[in-house]
Amino acid sequence: MTQVFHVVGVQGSGKSTVIRLMAEGFAAAGRKCAGADPEIFEDRAGALAAHPDADVVFIEALRLESVKAERGDTVIQIMVTPGR
Repeated sequence: MTQVFHVVGVQGSGKSTVIRLMAEGFAAAGRKCAGADPEIFEDRAGALAAHPDADVVFIEALRLESVKAERGDTVIQIMVTPGR
């Protein structure tokens, strides 16, 4: 079964960096990942259709409301607060 991560955050929040680091960790453990730069997915169905053999899939979203997670998916929301 494919493990799906939805990574949510505004532009420039570090979504791609979080995904890249997580993908490196999963790859080191021998798991096939899809959805890390430069290949970015914005929907679950498209990601799974493009990589049906992936062990881990990452999906980026700008707004939490747009996430269409299913049971068993993991949603990571990145919050950015203004610096002082």
